[in-house]
Amino acid sequence: MRQVADELGVNESMLYDWRRKYAPRPGASTGAPQNLDEATREIERLRAEMVCMQEREIVLKKSLGILSETPGSGMPRSRR
Repeated sequence: MRQVADELGVNESMLYDWRRKYAPRPGASTGAPQNLDEATREIERLRAEMVCMQEREIVLKKSLGILSETPGSGMPRSRR
């Protein structure tokens, strides 16, 4: 700690204060994958979620197109 404080030109106690305030707590989950397997699973999950969101976007665009059509070009009128 002393060497780092000297390199940064700050007081050693300031580094301890910063660590206490900003370092992750032991055992606290940071949300980041801890190893390659976890990272791979997270990437696969995110890719699947992205595909789902892209499909939703396509459906919403088609719905918007249908709903914004003028009445004459929409669904056929019933003939009674």
